[in-house]
Amino acid sequence: MKWKRNDKIVRHYAKQKANTSLTLELLEDGILPNTYDDSGQTLLHIAIQLNEKAALILIDAGAELNGDNSKRDVGPPIHTAVINYRIFKALIDAGADIFRLTNAQRNIVDSTMKQTWFKYGKDLIRVLEFSLNAGVDPTALNEYDSCALDQGVDVDWLDKVVETFSKYGYEYNQPPTGGGIW
Repeated sequence: MKWKRNDKIVRHYAKQKANTSLTLELLEDGILPNTYDDSGQTLLHIAIQLNEKAALILIDAGAELNGDNSKRDVGPPIHTAVINYRIFKALIDAGADIFRLTNAQRNIVDSTMKQTWFKYGKDLIRVLEFSLNAGVDPTALNEYDSCALDQGVDVDWLDKVVETFSKYGYEYNQPPTGGGIW
């Protein structure tokens, strides 16, 4: 599917919180689901963050699942979707590549560990489990010479993260960060 840059449409879409009816209207008007802005965010990236139903509509409409990292600063949509397991799983089921890296060479486990745990913890644990079970290596170094096991997590989720990594034979021993919702 073609890519088309249109900053105005993408910004309007974000301001409207990826409204489901707007999503359908844009598609009906011939706006490509792969429309992106100057930072590389597509309609799908925005919908993943703001409106689950809109994200699922865009996936069904043929939005690019694996991204074209060579042309954009933003990683593939699956790296954004780690905050919502249902969207993450829908992307996998539609053919997204769980092993696709970001421009910074982060794998999906690394991207998961960088998220806001006090806000998305339940989904992040499910994504972490799925990714480790699929064979994603949490020790793979990104361009900053760090890996998923180097990332801190919120104190409220530390035990579950340690348990999850241990289940797959990895030792996680970073000190906790934060302390839940402030």
